[in-house]
Amino acid sequence: ISAKDSLTADLSILCHYAIAEGKMSFSLTVKDEIVSHKLRGEEVGEFELAALTGTAGSILISRGERYIEYTTESYTVGRHIARLAHSLHDIESSVAVMEREGRKSRSTVVRITGKGCEGMLYASGMLSSTVNGISMGGGMDWTLLDTPGKKRAFLRGAFLGSGSISDPSRSYHMELVCRTERLAQGIMDLLSEFGLNAKRFERKASQVVYIKDGDMICGFLALLGASEAALRIEDARMLKNARNDAIRITNYETANMQKTAKAAAAQILNIELIAARMGIKALPQPLFEVAEARLNNPEATLSQLAQMLGLGKSCVNSRLKKISDIAQDIETGTADF
Repeated sequence: ISAKDSLTADLSILCHYAIAEGKMSFSLTVKDEIVSHKLRGEEVGEFELAALTGTAGSILISRGERYIEYTTESYTVGRHIARLAHSLHDIESSVAVMEREGRKSRSTVVRITGKGCEGMLYASGMLSSTVNGISMGGGMDWTLLDTPGKKRAFLRGAFLGSGSISDPSRSYHMELVCRTERLAQGIMDLLSEFGLNAKRFERKASQVVYIKDGDMICGFLALLGASEAALRIEDARMLKNARNDAIRITNYETANMQKTAKAAAAQILNIELIAARMGIKALPQPLFEVAEARLNNPEATLSQLAQMLGLGKSCVNSRLKKISDIAQDIETGTADF
């Protein structure tokens, strides 16, 4: 099904695509959860819409009329943009599922037309008034974000518009792609106000704000109302920690086993040398008992040998050391007997 020449799509098309594409990515799951929580208050919604416009919207002009086109990978977010714009402005909208050439994924495109478009563009900072008239860009007026609710709404819109987050079972990485350095810095400042330390880097012509710390990503998702996603990250972290602990324990036990096997092999070689040159019965009785026990139990640990002989571990270790010294004396020709 292709919708390249049409800007209409219904839920049945979405379901068809969802089945064809299989399981949704973690990013789309998070965005679905965020959209499911409704914001309270028209004014707060304006700031979410402003962030969506600033991150996912583009200004297009046709026959002298401006309109806004949003592109997103999430149909749910696309419908959310249309509904939010309808509730706040005098606009018309259409939603389409479009196939992009050269890409495996499908995009949802929302086209907004009508009188309210200019107000939306001004609110987002994509249009601004100057002495000479109207200019493109200018950026968001950050002084308008004067309450925690407005700041959360803006961050929510920014993530829905250009955010992504990796599957926590693989890595911890959340990012927001920003068109301008000013927008990126503004988002970083907002995150900092909520105790979230983000960094940024340049990718092609965009600025990318990112967080790699698992705790901070959980805090960011909780801030946006995605508590289930935050819990999923916590579960993944607990599973990773348990897996890492198990690996460390296994590695430790394996290293100990290798160390024990290496030591036992050296002890047996020493005893066999003594047996070949002088016979192990020539050893003093305490050393003979330990030598015989080691030959009969080549895989036993020092603790197990001690338990078999009813001796202390240090005692058995000391006697094995004496046997090693005797074998060395035989090799160097300095043995006393």
